[in-house]
Amino acid sequence: MENVMRCPLCDKIYQQADIVMFEEQGGRTTFHMTCRHCMTSAILFSAAGKFGIVSVGIMTDLDRMEASRILARDAVSADHVIDMHAQLRKYNGTVKELLTMTVNSNDRKNPHDKD
Repeated sequence: MENVMRCPLCDKIYQQADIVMFEEQGGRTTFHMTCRHCMTSAILFSAAGKFGIVSVGIMTDLDRMEASRILARDAVSADHVIDMHAQLRKYNGTVKELLTMTVNSNDRKNPHDKD
């Protein structure tokens, strides 16, 4: 676990105060770490199983509070993915327009949707 305790960017050792545990459930633990030397943040997902510990770290620009809010949200369900796929199949605009849209599909029809 020594590699887990080092910043992936500057290789400095994390101090205990740099690491916050967000959740521990069923052998899985989620941490947020911020390096006090280079100010880089990471989220670490760790799971203990019968063959050992598996960890995956993700560099992030989220601070602890932002990460806490996002990780507290409901997970994306298969229904969400299917609904999004159906919406994207109907969409006929550019990617830039799609990413900047603020249209609520429940309020009005998207002008780029195919009929």
